[in-house]
Amino acid sequence: MNRIVLVAPRIPYGGAERQMVELKNAYKEEIKLVDLSQNISLDENGSQKSMNIIGPGLRNKLHRMRCMNTLYREYSTATDTVFIFYNSVFLWLAYFLRKKGHKVYISLREYNSDFLGAKYQFVLRTLNGVFTNTPRLYNDMQQLGINIKLTLNTISSASTTPNRAVLTRDNTKLLIVSNLEPHKQVLEVLAALKNEKYDIYIAGAMSNIAYTEKCRAIASVSSCKIHFLGSVSRDDLIQHYTTCACFIHASLVEGTSNAIVDAINFETPLIVGNTPENRYLVDDLPDFIWEDGRLDQLVTSTINHARDRSYIHQQKFLRDRVSLKFGADNLRRIRETVLNIS
Repeated sequence: MNRIVLVAPRIPYGGAERQMVELKNAYKEEIKLVDLSQNISLDENGSQKSMNIIGPGLRNKLHRMRCMNTLYREYSTATDTVFIFYNSVFLWLAYFLRKKGHKVYISLREYNSDFLGAKYQFVLRTLNGVFTNTPRLYNDMQQLGINIKLTLNTISSASTTPNRAVLTRDNTKLLIVSNLEPHKQVLEVLAALKNEKYDIYIAGAMSNIAYTEKCRAIASVSSCKIHFLGSVSRDDLIQHYTTCACFIHASLVEGTSNAIVDAINFETPLIVGNTPENRYLVDDLPDFIWEDGRLDQLVTSTINHARDRSYIHQQKFLRDRVSLKFGADNLRRIRETVLNIS
């Protein structure tokens, strides 16, 4: 039987990598999970190198091109292997491995209009298939005739609903779970709340140095206390979800945010950015969406109404909806597709 190889820039990093870990945990014997930051090789016969392909700018782009060439040499001689790449940075590596005769899939994890352009269409039609966790991208690519499957994220059912009778949320504590990248709009959130008196905890990678420095600069003049946590353990993250007064995810570009799904699972009061992908997760319910108004007023309103019966009812509705849509069946469908199991 073919083995399935999942290639990640770094673990942990973001939602895509979390999906890969869920797949590995579900099918340990069939899946090889490669963390490029630790070891690029598929087995003991490989080069045992590591590489960092994360970061913006021309210099990093040229560096990634060299890395892709190294990865092609490393993987092109593999046998009985199905590759799934979870990042569009691997587009041309996927193409050349497919031309070499390998079975190759790519998973596109956000809505990006570039994915609908001629270059992507050319490469994607060459591959064995495409996965996406983004309904809007799925619909648009289907219309273009791309062989694409919609497979939503899988969120472990191990997390349980907090007991509201004993749970104490800190009304001054806000949570952002996001890598520090411009499209995540962390800077805009900090700017909108700079005159307030909150403790804002930001959990996520800080690989984009320039953007991180911009966030730190506005934090230095904010009336809020800003805590840059970096990547945190799952246990610590759960503690933040269950003690904060409000979770904020204001991204401009998104696929299916695991951070939002986690907030829904923990019934954390939440505010999401006004994108189709974020709106999909909260079922277009206006109480949860930052549209055109002032974020400071929306945060205050959310905290004040978090114990209202109607708000709690909406939270429970979203949690039930998530449990139906984001279960282990999504992992099974990926495995059955790439291994041709009917």
